Amino acid sequence: TASSTAGSTAAPEPAPSSQATSHVGLWPHFSLLNHSCLPNAVHYVVGSTMVVRAVHPIAPGDEVLVSYLGREDFAPAQSRQQVLQQRFGFHCTCPRCSLESLLPPSTTSTLAELYSDVQHRLAPQFNEAVMVKDMAGVEQVGQQLASWSERLFPTLESLISSDLALNFTPYDSLAAGPSQQQQGQQQGQQEAEGGPSSHVPAWGGPQHAGLCVEATVYGYFELLYMYDEVTEKNSTATLRLCMQIMDAVSRGSELHTFQAAQLLFRALESPDEQEEGSPESAAAAALACDLAHQARYGHVSPQLKAQLFRQSTLMGQMFL
Repeated sequence: TASSTAGSTAAPEPAPSSQATSHVGLWPHFSLLNHSCLPNAVHYVVGSTMVVRAVHPIAPGDEVLVSYLGREDFAPAQSRQQVLQQRFGFHCTCPRCSLESLLPPSTTSTLAELYSDVQHRLAPQFNEAVMVKDMAGVEQVGQQLASWSERLFPTLESLISSDLALNFTPYDSLAAGPSQQQQGQQQGQQEAEGGPSSHVPAWGGPQHAGLCVEATVYGYFELLYMYDEVTEKNSTATLRLCMQIMDAVSRGSELHTFQAAQLLFRALESPDEQEEGSPESAAAAALACDLAHQARYGHVSPQLKAQLFRQSTLMGQMFL
């Protein structure tokens, strides 16, 4: 995976005693990068330097793309377009926006309705119930989430089997990564050799298309995970789905590394928990965690990798 560090003109690094909560600076080289809701690079600040690192193979001459959005990355295309138009004055035509523009109107309407319901009603209701320890209120939200699943999942299943999803190709360049067929062959070879298979989805194809659409209502899956946590249900499956969505549209993000590290921690700490604690699952979780951190930080020494895993696990326990 290629990587680069953009030049910076920014304020000096803060003194060790200060507690910086954000950052402001001028990075002329970074300002040349265009936006995509399905970026092939991740960016973050280290000191006064803006780091840009490729999270997918990028061929010479292909464009390096980052996301200008934050949490709005996990909203329907219409909401993302409004934010991009208001803040930056352009209409996005990235592969993810193009995919959503071709969805049936009924699907688009369902996603928009669910997104709004989670944002404006269910999430605030859940947070308030948890704050005052109102378990009846928590269960009421859980019932609403279950009701939504009856509408959402048949819609997603029909999408994955459609020609739209089967023909989904994020970028024209072959450098975007191995095809779904190639990844399947690689996975089969790994399994035949006794090695772990990856939870990372193919770049393009129906599974990736489905995860891109699920990302528009990521807040629903996140709330479902939090509900499972609060009610002490097995939340590993929902956390894994959240991680797969994050990998599909925001590979190498901090949240991606937190989720992957938390899944690895659970696999190693729960050896008697059905599939999650099996050696195969632990190996798969280790590989997914390695890939997430490699996307963000590149190839590092085993010692530094272990430190990053531990730090991500701690942060995940705080934020997940």
